[in-house]
Amino acid sequence: MNDTFLGPVNADESMTNPGFIHGSILLARRDGVPYTTITAGTHEAPESIASPPGAVNGDPWYWNGDGIVDGGKLRVFQGRIGKTDGDPPWNFGWLGSDVVTYRPDFSVEKITETYGEPGGVNWGNELVRVGSHIYIYGNKDGAAYVARCRNGSLMEKDWQFYTGDGWSTDPGAATMITNDVGASYSVTPMSGRFVLTTTSTAIFTDHKIYVASASSPVGPFGARTAVYTAPEGGVGNLYAPYNVAAHPGISRGRELIISYNVNSQSGDDLLANANNNRPRFVKINFTRSGG
Repeated sequence: MNDTFLGPVNADESMTNPGFIHGSILLARRDGVPYTTITAGTHEAPESIASPPGAVNGDPWYWNGDGIVDGGKLRVFQGRIGKTDGDPPWNFGWLGSDVVTYRPDFSVEKITETYGEPGGVNWGNELVRVGSHIYIYGNKDGAAYVARCRNGSLMEKDWQFYTGDGWSTDPGAATMITNDVGASYSVTPMSGRFVLTTTSTAIFTDHKIYVASASSPVGPFGARTAVYTAPEGGVGNLYAPYNVAAHPGISRGRELIISYNVNSQSGDDLLANANNNRPRFVKINFTRSGG
């Protein structure tokens, strides 16, 4: 998980001076029900599960992308996020990306810088293993991009980048595969298709979750279908859905469990009611074609 309030939560769902860190790991049972939160630091003084090398007073910090087991290790993409001169609460920006390798106890084994720099594609939004390759999805200015590497070589900087009609070793040759995607989106293999789950870029005015499908992990994706409208969106300072993610590991058959986050442009809303910052989970049922 990313930004994490550690509580305590009062009986009326409000929080008074809650602990806060930028990253944690939430362990769940096979049915998806969470049972414990893992952080770095100590129980008395918890810290983010991982922090960029050289961070000073928590700046920069990590915003995690997707993770996958490759080469027998759990690898998680982490965007380095730092403060900017913008107006709060949007005074931060993406600085580049690392891949964090975790030990079995979820302590950090190593941190490796990977592709991506400001003005370019932020890679690691989604990771999908297809045959002998891992497909690595990214985002730039609300458009989706894809690269790939061979299984076991995610940490090596020898990826191939999709150009629209083939593959190139030049990151600058990457071409968008679809536009108007959220900062977080998913691509999920289902019934021989690849299902895109996303919001639009207009998270403050468009409160829908959309799906589309393709026969290939690089698209082209067909027409989008709105499958859910977040009721929290547009209520006061709240905005939703954002950070949409699919969870095939806890889905069954032709269903897909997706989650989205709720947030507010006012921190007071989050302290007043912890539910204003908790994720929601939705079950989407697909037809034979996969949506």
